[in-house]
Amino acid sequence: MNNSEKLNEDLMTNIKTIFNSTIEIKNCNLDSTVPFESDKLCKIENVVSVFIDMAGSTNISIRRHQKGASKVFKAYIDSFVKIFDSYGARFIDIQGDGGFILFDGKTQEQRKQALASAIHTVNFISRELAPFVKKQTDIDLSVRVGIDFGTIFAKKFGRRNKQGSEYMNEKVWLGKPVSISSKLCNDKEIAGENTIRVSDRFFDSISKTDYTNVNHNFFTLKYNGSDTYELYFQYKSTNIPSIEKVYILETKICNNQFGFCSNFLK
Repeated sequence: MNNSEKLNEDLMTNIKTIFNSTIEIKNCNLDSTVPFESDKLCKIENVVSVFIDMAGSTNISIRRHQKGASKVFKAYIDSFVKIFDSYGARFIDIQGDGGFILFDGKTQEQRKQALASAIHTVNFISRELAPFVKKQTDIDLSVRVGIDFGTIFAKKFGRRNKQGSEYMNEKVWLGKPVSISSKLCNDKEIAGENTIRVSDRFFDSISKTDYTNVNHNFFTLKYNGSDTYELYFQYKSTNIPSIEKVYILETKICNNQFGFCSNFLK
């Protein structure tokens, strides 16, 4: 038996052990210690999952733009991390030229907070950062955001070294909200750039009590006691599993705290 065959045999032995084992699922929150043990899994209810991605980033050539491209990526990532953090994100993970963010979503106010963070992010990047970047580097910068809501699962995967310490030890977040928010973010067929795409269940969870004029696809979202977001929306059917509609949001914001007004998602 050569080394490859021996490795494959070991892998199959491990896989059979996994499938024959019983998994203990415990209720957790986003602050809980995520288990490393193979037979334990965290269940976290009422979580808002947000994905953000830089649209067209594959067209930004590091060789062509040299130092300018690295500055663009740094400015863009630093900006969305600071914005999401300022709105109370509980987990932020940088994934290449995008990000994966989790918010508590137990209350409607928390879900509004998560949406407000996405609105602020798209507004800032499209209206403040993108024009500055274009002037400095001639690079076009835009984003897409996807949002879903529900129950997720978490555990750590990796292995231990001979001394017993953990390495290659990463949190992995599983569940429909994670996969669907990613699909909503990355599907170019849903809508254009600088757009916020949300699942029907997330949309219903923040909008039902805030409709102002359903006939004109408009509702007012009040956040943090003083900020008001006038949201316009359109929706379309989707083949994405477990949701029926995708809502594309448009807003016009005057936010005194951050000092700018904008109109996007045209």
